[in-house]
Amino acid sequence: MAQVNWLKRLRSWSQRHPGIVAVALVLLLYVVYLPTTTYTKLYFDSAAYWSFAGQYYSTGSFSFLSYANLLRGYFFPLLLAPLTQLAADCEWSAIDAMRLVGAGLAAAVFGWAGPALWQATTGRPPVALGRRLVFAAFGFVLWRDYFNFSLTDFPALLALALALVALLRGRGLVSSVLAGGALAAALNMRPVYQAALPAVALLALLPPMGRARWWSMVRGAGLVLGASLVLLPQSYSNDYQAGIQSPWVLTTEPGQPNVFLRQLAWGLEYQKYETNIGEDYPHPFMNFNDPHGQVLWNSTGLAQFEDVGQYIRLCAGRPGRAMGVWVRHLFNGMDLQ
Repeated sequence: MAQVNWLKRLRSWSQRHPGIVAVALVLLLYVVYLPTTTYTKLYFDSAAYWSFAGQYYSTGSFSFLSYANLLRGYFFPLLLAPLTQLAADCEWSAIDAMRLVGAGLAAAVFGWAGPALWQATTGRPPVALGRRLVFAAFGFVLWRDYFNFSLTDFPALLALALALVALLRGRGLVSSVLAGGALAAALNMRPVYQAALPAVALLALLPPMGRARWWSMVRGAGLVLGASLVLLPQSYSNDYQAGIQSPWVLTTEPGQPNVFLRQLAWGLEYQKYETNIGEDYPHPFMNFNDPHGQVLWNSTGLAQFEDVGQYIRLCAGRPGRAMGVWVRHLFNGMDLQ
């Protein structure tokens, strides 16, 4: 009888706290699974980020200005920097250290962030445990091996989700400052999220229910304050490294083609880009062509976009074909396997 009562209390508690239970279960799943994968080291960008993180200690002690990479934001390497020292002290390999972090990241994204954003957006009650686990299972099927590696995709996505949840659920100044800091972190890790700035700013400037209209200005100021706290170090680094006073991650080195504009063209030409770590392909770079997107790109007659406006006008002039490109990107981008 006592055991039955204990099980009932456990079930009742898990129903009242589905987020905690989901995070714990997803964390356990990845902690068990990731060491069973066959990867033995970090590759390509993941190895680069680990190396970047080590630059903070290249002088023998921590120095912010020791990090010198114009095209990669400071924030993610800074997060990894203490882990590189812990791994060295404990004689862990880089990938073993990242597996622990990756398990926590997967738990945060699939156990909390996705359901919390859904709840905040729809205004519905907290997502039930069963639905959270289905969502986590979907992520596991498609993305499980990703969490071995030090990459910015999911950390930036988690930061953006945190910003949106803070704005949608929070009513005060603290939540808007938190949202600004989280948004800036996402932008620093993945500058392409600048596309989300108008929507996030609109959310910040909409006063919560029951608040006066002037409160929207307070929330907007809080958003700017939080973002500034995260972006100012990037501006300081840009000024020190390249003499450029900008809070954004630079999209090009002086005298070199603009990487962001090149990526817009690549996005039309290719459905997906991957890197191969095996020996069954002549080189590591794997581009999956998009014939319809290539026709759209070739119709411009350009060697490279000169500004974002050209890309917007191209897509606006051929909306059906552009939408097809985006849908194929979405579909192919969801499946890492």
